[in-house]
Amino acid sequence: MPTCLIHNDTTDGNLNRKGADEGPGVWFFDFDSSFAGHPLLDVDWGNRDILEVYAQEMDIADVDGLFWLITKVFFMLRRS
Repeated sequence: MPTCLIHNDTTDGNLNRKGADEGPGVWFFDFDSSFAGHPLLDVDWGNRDILEVYAQEMDIADVDGLFWLITKVFFMLRRS
């Protein structure tokens, strides 16, 4: 798996995949949102019900935003 940086470009709100020197096989997520600092990839994202329970435990109010973000991130990871 290549080293990768996914960064939120605040000018257009899109997530962009960029190369990064964070170490071999490291996926680094840097985005400016209420989700920053949450262990997004430590959860089994099998369906929205699991995501809603996680969001409640982590005190994340915007479940739709979190669901969109994770969908976008995993779409970009599959493309690489």
